[in-house]
Amino acid sequence: MKKLIFALILFVAPVFLLESCSKGSTNQKSSANKGEAIVTLTSKSDFFTTVNKLQSAIVANHLILLKEYNLQAMMKMVGTNIDPFNLYQVFQPVYGKILIDNDPDAFASTPLSLMIKQDGNKVEVIYRKPSNVYGIFNLPSSFTNKLDKLFAKIAAGATE
Repeated sequence: MKKLIFALILFVAPVFLLESCSKGSTNQKSSANKGEAIVTLTSKSDFFTTVNKLQSAIVANHLILLKEYNLQAMMKMVGTNIDPFNLYQVFQPVYGKILIDNDPDAFASTPLSLMIKQDGNKVEVIYRKPSNVYGIFNLPSSFTNKLDKLFAKIAAGATE
């Protein structure tokens, strides 16, 4: 009997959580202020050209593309149709030494991400500034500022 109750809790609780998060909350936004932490650039190209440009810019700037997520396909799995939307996780192992030497807990916020989303005819490259991602850790500002400039260069290259 205990196993049955436990199994029901494991199945039913996520369903209620999903329902409570999606119903009646369409007008509500997170209370977190994006401020200058989120950078959004509009591409001059279509979605797939922007994807190719972003991938090329990542490699050209000596980062490693660790993972690409097709969020459009993921949403389709749960019955939601959205415009093309990809998330890219990137990093450079050389930067790992800086994290280890200064604040290994910063690996909790690694790898860093960029995304490309299409909204109608508009294609955007969006990322959170690395200085904001790593801002709660004890890392040199020279390092995080360097990453900010690098991400700005990558995003600009993808949206030209």
